[in-house]
Amino acid sequence: MLNDFKQRNLLVSVSLEDRQNMISANLSMLNERIIQTRSELIKLIAQRDTIGAFSKDRAQDSEIPPPLVENEVVTSLRSQLAELRKAQAEQSSRYGELHPIMKGLHQQISQIKDALSMEIHARLTNLEAEIEALQETERRFESEMTEEKESALALNALGLEYNKLTREVGTTKETYESLLKRRTETALSGLLESNFVSWFEKAEVPTTAVSPSIPLYALLGFGASLTLGLSFIALITVMDNSVRSRSQLEELLGLPVLGALPAVPSLSKGTDRPLAERDLYIHHHPTSIAAEAARSIRTNLLLLTTDSPPKTIMVTSPRAQEGKTTTALALAISMAQSGSRVLVVDTDLRRPRLHKALGVTARTGLTTVLLGEELSEALKATDLPNVDLLPCGPLPPNPAEILHSQRFADLVTRLESMYERIIFDSPPVNYVTDAVVLSRIVSGSVLVIMANSTPRDAARHAARQIRDVGAKCLGVVLNSTEEVDAYSSYQYSYSSLKNGGSHEVDGQLPETSPS
Repeated sequence: MLNDFKQRNLLVSVSLEDRQNMISANLSMLNERIIQTRSELIKLIAQRDTIGAFSKDRAQDSEIPPPLVENEVVTSLRSQLAELRKAQAEQSSRYGELHPIMKGLHQQISQIKDALSMEIHARLTNLEAEIEALQETERRFESEMTEEKESALALNALGLEYNKLTREVGTTKETYESLLKRRTETALSGLLESNFVSWFEKAEVPTTAVSPSIPLYALLGFGASLTLGLSFIALITVMDNSVRSRSQLEELLGLPVLGALPAVPSLSKGTDRPLAERDLYIHHHPTSIAAEAARSIRTNLLLLTTDSPPKTIMVTSPRAQEGKTTTALALAISMAQSGSRVLVVDTDLRRPRLHKALGVTARTGLTTVLLGEELSEALKATDLPNVDLLPCGPLPPNPAEILHSQRFADLVTRLESMYERIIFDSPPVNYVTDAVVLSRIVSGSVLVIMANSTPRDAARHAARQIRDVGAKCLGVVLNSTEEVDAYSSYQYSYSSLKNGGSHEVDGQLPETSPS
C-alpha cells in the first residue's frame, strides 16, 4: 500500500520531505522578494511625494530636494536661473521694468522656469511608471506565494496519510519479527533437557531488619534537606538582582510609580488558557482587583498634569515578556470605561500581537496607511466599548525609519483630532530604537516593570534611554506583583457591598503574557 501511495502521488523519485523543503524554500524566497519590493516601493513613493511638493510650491524659488540633486539638467537650469536673476537685480538699478533689456531678462527667466517645470514633470512621470511596475511585481509575487501556500497545504494533507501508512508498515514489520523470534525460542526450548530441583532446607524469616536503620536515616535526611533548603534560599536572595517592590522601584528610577498590577495564581501556574483571555481580563471581570488597579493607574496618570492630561501615551518595557501589551490594553479599557474614545495603535512593527488579542485581522494597518491606503480601511472596531484598533499591518523591513518619518508624525496629528486618548504599544526599549524614536512624538511614556523578573540595571537603562532623547517619562507600572494585601481587603469589601453581600471576587490580573 505504501508503494502504491508513492507512485500515485509522484513520490518515488522525489521524497515527501524533499518536496516540502522545496516549497518551504520557495515561500522563503518569495517573502524576501516581497519585502525588497515593498521597501523599494516606499522609497520611490517618498521621492515622488518630495518632487511633487517641490513642483507645486514654486519649486524654482526653493532649495532643490535630494531626489533632484543628481539631475544634471535641473542643476544646469537652476544655475542659469540664478545668473539671470543676478543680472536682473543689477540692471534694475539702471533701467525701468519696460526697458528692452529688462524685458529680455524677464523673457529668459520665464523660459528657464518653463524648462525646469517640464524636466520636473518628466521625472515625476518616470517615477509613476517605476511605482506602477513595482506594484505589479508585488502583486505577481503575492499571487505566486498564494499558489505555493496552497501547494504546501495539499502536501501536508498527503503527509498525514503517508505517515499513517509508514506507521502501519513499521507495526507490521515489528509484529513479524516478534513472531519469528517466538518461533525460534520455541524451537530451541524443545531441544533443552528438563531441570531437576530438590528441597535442601526451609528458609526462615528474620524478626528484625539488619539494615538500614530507618529512624537514623530519616533524621539525617531531614537535617540535610533543611540545611540545603536554607542555603539555597539565602543564595537566591543574595543573587537576586530584580526589582521586587514599589519603594525599591521609586528609589531606583526616581520616577513616580503609577500603580501595581497584581498576578492571579490560577493563571500564573499554567498556559492552558487563551492568551486573549489574559489580555482582556479586566474587561471580562470589571469588579476584580485587577480592574480596580487599572483604574487607579488611569487616575494617577491623568492627575499628573491636570491642566493638560497626556493625549498620546506610549507603553513600553525594558525587555520582552514583561507585560507591556497587556498593560496597554488595561490602560485603554480603563480610559474607555470613563467615557473617553480611545484608539490603540500597534507600533510593535517586529512582533505585533494586539490584533490577535482583540480578534481582528491585520492585513491592513499602520504600514499600509503610510503607503497611501485610506485610514478608514485600516481602523478596526473592537468588541470593547469606545476602543478602536489600528493594527500593525504587513511587517516592514525598516521599522525605525517608518516611525521617524514625517508621514508617521502627520498621521499621529490626524489621529489626535479623531480620538481623545491614543495608546501606542511599542517594542522593548532596550532591544531596538523604535521605542526611543516614538517617545519623542507622543505626550509621554509609561514604563512597565515585571516584579521579581526585570533586572535593576535593565530598568535603569530603559529610563535613561527615554530621558537622553529629551522625551517625557510619565511614570512606571509594576506588573505581576503580590504587594496588594491591604488593597485586596478593601476591594473585597467594596465588591461585596456592590453585589448585595456576595463574597465572590473575580480574582487578580493574570500573569502578563509575552508581548
